[in-house]
Amino acid sequence: MPSTSTITRLSRAGRPNSGPERPLRARDVMRSPAPAVSPDTPLTAVATLLAATGCSGVPVVESAGAVVGLVTEAEVVRHQLCAGPRGGGPGATAGETMTRHPLLAPARYDLARLTGLMLASGVPVVPIVDTGRLVGAVDLRDLARLAATSDAPTTGRQVSG
Repeated sequence: MPSTSTITRLSRAGRPNSGPERPLRARDVMRSPAPAVSPDTPLTAVATLLAATGCSGVPVVESAGAVVGLVTEAEVVRHQLCAGPRGGGPGATAGETMTRHPLLAPARYDLARLTGLMLASGVPVVPIVDTGRLVGAVDLRDLARLAATSDAPTTGRQVSG
């Protein structure tokens, strides 16, 4: 994870003044490389990674790099502290806890549309893929930082949720 978020650097850099303003894409704000775990990663290690990176969730990838699931903060808390519907206890893994078939987006996907999908579906993080492999992630926390920067690039479009 970058020490200064990719979004902050992007918003300070601005865009070239020539030509029409282009809409932001997922690739413009995604964390890359995105933190990721394997299905056999212990859930306690997932919790540690989420806390260390400030991410809302982490993609679960198989050895070939394909995203097979997503573990969010809510799932970690539910599983580890509340023993929710999927049970709980020591030894739980990302593969046992993950949401299978998560929402994925290509790097070229329109950021306003992606944000609308995230808000409408309640998904806090979307893995970004290219040719079926994880290349980054867009997190609501990163989008909040983008919204908070006064010089954030905009397209004048409103995002609906």
